[in-house]
Amino acid sequence: MADSAHHRHSWSDPYREAYATKRTCWNCGLMKITRHEPGIFPWVEYWREGERIRQDEYGRKTPPCERGEAA
Repeated sequence: MADSAHHRHSWSDPYREAYATKRTCWNCGLMKITRHEPGIFPWVEYWREGERIRQDEYGRKTPPCERGEAA
């Protein structure tokens, strides 16, 4: 980690639906969806380009911001 290659997500304002709140990272397009259905504890899902990203793939809760890697 000699250089500062890790970027922080910059989340959009929330878009609220009946049982979900959606935010998108302005930098990399990652979508964060917080599900809050009745009678169930809320949970968070991450999606990129139509594919669900598993949180445990990265060994931490939020997948890293990939800003600039597609250039």
